[in-house]
Amino acid sequence: MGRFSPRGRTQVRTVCGLLFLLVGAGLLMSCGRGSFIGRQYDDLTAYYNTFHNATQAFESGLESVNESGGDIDRTRYLSVFPPPQGGAGQSSFEEAIQKSAAVLREHPNSEWVDDALLLIGRSRYYQQNYVGAVQKFREAIALEPEREGEARFRLAQTLVVAGRYREAAEALRTGLDSGEEYGSWAARMRVVQGELLVRQENWAAAEQALAQGLNDNLPDETGARAAFLLGQVRETLDNPEGARAAYRQVSGYDPPYPLAFAAKLAAVELGGETGPPGRALERLAELERDDNTREMRAEIARVRARLHRAQGRPDRARQVLTAVLRGDQAPRGSGKGRTHYELATLYRDAYEDFTRAAAHFDTASATLSPGPDGGTGAAEAAQVLPRAPSDARAQADRFRKLADRSQAVARMDSLLRLGRMAPTEFRAVVEKIRQRRLEEQEARAQRTRRQPRFRGGRRPAAGDASPPSAGQPAVQTQGADAGFLFHRDPTLVQQGRRQFEQTWGDRPLMDDWRRAEAIRGRPDARPRAGQTEDRVRPQSSAGSSTAAGVVDVSAVPRDSISRAEMKDQRAVAQYELANALFRAAGRPDSAQTWFRRVLDETPDHPVAPQALYGLAQAHRAQGDTAAGDDVYRRLISEHPDTPIARRAREQLGLATTDEAPGRAVSRADSAYARAYEAWRSGRHDAALRAFLTVADAYRETSVAPRALLAAGVVYHRTARHDSSGQGRARFTHYADSLARADAPWFATAVESIIRRGGPSGALASV
Repeated sequence: MGRFSPRGRTQVRTVCGLLFLLVGAGLLMSCGRGSFIGRQYDDLTAYYNTFHNATQAFESGLESVNESGGDIDRTRYLSVFPPPQGGAGQSSFEEAIQKSAAVLREHPNSEWVDDALLLIGRSRYYQQNYVGAVQKFREAIALEPEREGEARFRLAQTLVVAGRYREAAEALRTGLDSGEEYGSWAARMRVVQGELLVRQENWAAAEQALAQGLNDNLPDETGARAAFLLGQVRETLDNPEGARAAYRQVSGYDPPYPLAFAAKLAAVELGGETGPPGRALERLAELERDDNTREMRAEIARVRARLHRAQGRPDRARQVLTAVLRGDQAPRGSGKGRTHYELATLYRDAYEDFTRAAAHFDTASATLSPGPDGGTGAAEAAQVLPRAPSDARAQADRFRKLADRSQAVARMDSLLRLGRMAPTEFRAVVEKIRQRRLEEQEARAQRTRRQPRFRGGRRPAAGDASPPSAGQPAVQTQGADAGFLFHRDPTLVQQGRRQFEQTWGDRPLMDDWRRAEAIRGRPDARPRAGQTEDRVRPQSSAGSSTAAGVVDVSAVPRDSISRAEMKDQRAVAQYELANALFRAAGRPDSAQTWFRRVLDETPDHPVAPQALYGLAQAHRAQGDTAAGDDVYRRLISEHPDTPIARRAREQLGLATTDEAPGRAVSRADSAYARAYEAWRSGRHDAALRAFLTVADAYRETSVAPRALLAAGVVYHRTARHDSSGQGRARFTHYADSLARADAPWFATAVESIIRRGGPSGALASV
């Protein structure tokens, strides 16, 4: 079959048209299909009767696919050849397949056979029938070499989208190493190779392939997307200058506005990281225009906030982020989630406000979807940049627990400060609190009276809502899509859940649970420590004014015994906060402060050895090995017989020879006797601490279970009449702090004592 270049095909069609005019249809029909004129006639009728219509149908479907594009997600690696969207232009692609198949069936000897094969393959590709597309592209490669370059490119492109990476790599190797001159198709194959290597996370090879492809002739859209992907790869390789150059290269390909905007924004952000942030802020202002979308405005706000943070202006960064969240055109979907995530990191890192950080992380986790907006397939959904906010849920859980511990310590600090006040000063503070509550209640009542009533009037529009007050949590923003009374707002739901758990714990979700638990004798039916029945009972609106004028001071430790008990509880809470800062939040510097507070304020508490060990680890985590070793030696010196001291010796590389069993038992018996004497003399709190210390320090001896049992008895005898529940809370805190050690019998015994409220049948044996 004769072959022609595209220009030759045009000439053939022109010649055949002239033949029609000069010779007439009768002369052409007299020529056989095997003759030259017959072949030209076959080509002409194949094109005008069938293939031309097939091409028009395909172009119509392709327009529908191209119209489905949207904003660029800078947190995900951009696909140079975006996978097709399901449903777009399907009928048009099916028509193109049918008409191209007619060419193969009715004109098998025409020059349009390879074109028809490629058109069927491309149509199946956009129908997401990748198996069928691969088959047709392979047939086109085997047919004739003229269209081989395009066929090999489209074959590799389809295999990459289908996730058949090994076959794609082989197809690209065969095509690029063949020595054939494929022109611009070779450049496109290089770009496909770069995208394949990105999916395989082979960053250096991906950079090389993309750069080689961009050195040759590429279509504008392909070149712009390839340059953007090259910028992202260079960011991953920590090459900000190279990334900026790639992003600036995007504009040379006349890209669509969303892609041009994303490239300019990325270049500005990198400029702020490597150069003066002030100059980057000036360039950022140039990007702002009246016709950008809410998603683009949110992107600009997030970059501006990062630049302000780089300047050491966290307050300005917070104002920028909260303003965009509270604006009339606030971001939605993943844009909203990323903005909340940015605000959460600001509260976490700049302010160490873990409560607000947890709330914003929680909101971000509820709005950030696992795939990109208008997702383009599971394969691309997994391709996120290292800086992408993909851990919002884990961060929310981590910092919610950290916030609870921080609030617990702050609450006990405040209560102890109130407890140490002189009576006159204490009464003055309580009166000041009462007056402030009354003023707040009156302000709320005035705001309620100013709100328009629904009955007999219209419902307020979304834009009628007044801006949040200064005292409102920053996370409570843009609730227009949160439902009536914001019942679907994820942040408010999360805050409500935390407040409920702090008040009621993990009580059963059933009616009359308190009465049922009281009948069974469970202590959970009583108010929690520091709470009275009036404090935890829900109050009606009728009595709200009276309740606002009453300040509950039952939790304030006004005597020395209560203050000592709360100091013990605070020591455990401080240790838990320090440990969470070190292990969960990765903040050894902040953890050091709290470990030292435990050691400075309560050096004799049972948790002090753990605080020393944690302090040593925090020093080492910051690279100060000498300071860490000094703390390990202090731990060994002050608590030589504890298991944690043996761990300190291991950290120092010292020999850990075990103490003779008889000597250990003798020392344990002596310590037990001193604790027993403290109990008999009426010093119950000191006895409880001493018994627990014996159980912890000598847990490998037979004295340890006996000491733990004695601690349970002390708790049982002293706490049975403790209606406030403070004794039980104290023992639980002590036991929990000791149960962290690896001793199965210890944890089991603690749980048994707490569950039973004390082994009354074993009193005589202690």
